[in-house]
Amino acid sequence: MTSTPAHRRTDAVVRAWTDTVWPVVAGVVAAVGLVEVGRLVGPLAVLLIVVGLWLFIATVTYGAASESGLRLRAASRIGLLSSVSVVALLGITNLAPAAGWFVALGVGVTSPALLDRLAPQLRSVTRWTSRRSPSSPPDQAAIDQTFQEIVSDWKRDTA
Repeated sequence: MTSTPAHRRTDAVVRAWTDTVWPVVAGVVAAVGLVEVGRLVGPLAVLLIVVGLWLFIATVTYGAASESGLRLRAASRIGLLSSVSVVALLGITNLAPAAGWFVALGVGVTSPALLDRLAPQLRSVTRWTSRRSPSSPPDQAAIDQTFQEIVSDWKRDTA
């Protein structure tokens, strides 16, 4: 029996995470946060808060980045995602004050968009660290000698 190569198994796991698991987890977290805010202030207030933040964030983003080539449609999308995220975060942290921050951090850090942007850097760091592994352990006598020099210099400076 042949086994599947490791890179294909990893690709399948990553594809399952980005296409299936993460969107469901992020949607559930956002829904729970929005429902909690809706329970506190009412559905109409939630709608008004989201729309108000959306317009504010989209305007500020477009004003700040339009000269860099940001289009109005992209600024509008950034504003909508940001406003829903902020309101959902408020709800999650109201529901679970300590754990809510960790849930939001977990969802944000495992975002497929973020992981796609970080993948090349992570690969290069992994390659660099594997090439840089020390061939011999450091010389403890040299480390002790350097430490003694630092301590003696420090004692001389404080005296």
